[in-house]
Amino acid sequence: MKDICRKIGISLIVIGIISSFIWAMVAGKPAIYDYERRWILTITYLVVGLFSTLILSTIFFVLSEILEKLENLEYLAIENNKSIKTLSKTNASPDLNEWKCKKCSKINPKYTGTCSCGESRP
Repeated sequence: MKDICRKIGISLIVIGIISSFIWAMVAGKPAIYDYERRWILTITYLVVGLFSTLILSTIFFVLSEILEKLENLEYLAIENNKSIKTLSKTNASPDLNEWKCKKCSKINPKYTGTCSCGESRP
């Protein structure tokens, strides 16, 4: 989703700049029979178009950064949850169907004869 927001932001910049120039060129001449360009009006349209392009593209770039930070937080939460489960598993007392290794304190299922560290079941 973050890549899509970045691509939309880049597309908005390109399309916004092009459309701002076209809008300023067309709307800067208010009447067909009037051959004189109104420069204040043309520049105003150009600045408004570029400013709105800047605002919209900034919104999409900020949204992509927020989504990237959320993905990183989600990944950290998953990793933290795995480490908490590992710590609680090693510090807990074994269940009826489990045994605790004397060497590394890992809790193994009862059907396992050897721990992953190489120690045999007592």
